[in-house]
Amino acid sequence: MRWKTLSFLLIVLLVIAPVIADSKIILEPLKNSVLLSETAYYNLTVINNASETQRYSIFSFVQGWDIETSPLKDKILDIAPGQNKTTTIKVLAQDSFNPGIYKLALNIESDLGEKYTTGLVVYISPDTPLSYLPSITADLVLDKNINPQKPVTIKLDLENKNPLNLSNLTIKVTSEISEFNQETKVSIPPLEKKSIEFTLTLDPYQKPGNYYLFITLERNKDVVKIIPYEITILPLTPNFLINFSTNTSFLKKSQTLMVMNPGNTLNTQNVTVPVTILDVLFVRSTAKSEVIDGQRYLVWAVTLPSKGSTTLNVIYSYRPLLYLAGILILFSIVYWYLRPAIKVRKRAVATKQDATLSELKITLNLKNLSKNHLREIEVVDLIPGIADIEKNLDMGTVRPYEIKHTSRGTYIKWKLMEIEPEEHRVITYKIKAKLKIVGTLKLPRAKVSYGHKNKKRTAYSNIYSISSN
Repeated sequence: MRWKTLSFLLIVLLVIAPVIADSKIILEPLKNSVLLSETAYYNLTVINNASETQRYSIFSFVQGWDIETSPLKDKILDIAPGQNKTTTIKVLAQDSFNPGIYKLALNIESDLGEKYTTGLVVYISPDTPLSYLPSITADLVLDKNINPQKPVTIKLDLENKNPLNLSNLTIKVTSEISEFNQETKVSIPPLEKKSIEFTLTLDPYQKPGNYYLFITLERNKDVVKIIPYEITILPLTPNFLINFSTNTSFLKKSQTLMVMNPGNTLNTQNVTVPVTILDVLFVRSTAKSEVIDGQRYLVWAVTLPSKGSTTLNVIYSYRPLLYLAGILILFSIVYWYLRPAIKVRKRAVATKQDATLSELKITLNLKNLSKNHLREIEVVDLIPGIADIEKNLDMGTVRPYEIKHTSRGTYIKWKLMEIEPEEHRVITYKIKAKLKIVGTLKLPRAKVSYGHKNKKRTAYSNIYSISSN
């Protein structure tokens, strides 16, 4: 029974597991700094990462606030797998709220049981200029454009303009940027001035954009003065930080580049590594090779979010040079071992009559390429059937020992007793055409058999073509 129960639970888990997935909720303020009587607007995007369609319900129950979708039908969103939908959220205060920052909860639930809560941040300024106590003046000194990677100084100059001793005056700084949230107490004697200064260190990766500060002066829990102040966090796009590390082995170098975006916004930059033309031949990388100002570089176009990082790899492997050298050496050894000890070159000189070939003088040039004596040498050449050998002419330095007529042509054979190392031998003979030859006559290869290191080996001459033109 226990195994049946466990099996059933396992099947249920396997069935429902594929549909469990985290949706993604993106909330973007369109207008969230408003007067008390104005409506704030936000863009809400819901992304369905499940493997089936989900129905999302959007609602909020915050007392004193009217929070609705626009249009109202978007309170229920049907989103297909992998798709997304965007709607507008409207926020309007129904009660009389004091100027300040308000965080309101917005709930999103799906029919698969996913639940999300996101915060709607509303900055409320007064509908009419605030009425301040005439006994206190306050001047705020703060740069509107702020570099979050530098210290920020807030200076507040206060002046008590009546004889009342203002003791325990509370100064509050509030903002959506948490580092700005400060509170201090100060006492200002009658008709005196006092300056309060805050030096803050912000998150260096604070998202750029416009934000509001509210400076509130309170005495005995009564608000004396509120100063709303808009600031701009500047987008910073400094050069990417690159950390190199190198690992070397035999004829191989691996280089790793850790690239990090130290700015506070999405940024795209080219990451470059200088290389030589030789390096490009042996480098493996996803980068492109470009020439910049006369220098060749490997170039990556890298896009990183704020604080984002990535790893780039470059491998320089010169081992193919070693492999190529080994192949060449092996080829040379095989070539020198297998190459013929005799080099045979065939040439012909023609006697022409009326632009036709009538007679040819053929030369076979033999050379011993080895350092050994070659013995029992037999040379065989073939005369095409269109020509005959001239027996009555001088046959050259060596006379043939056999002339044999066949259907393929006439075979001529010579025998040489020995050829010394690096010695040249020349065999010449003449042939005469049976008919006048017009065009090109192709003379076949001559064959040389010889004994070398107690082995019988063979070498062949080139094919020689001669034209009547």
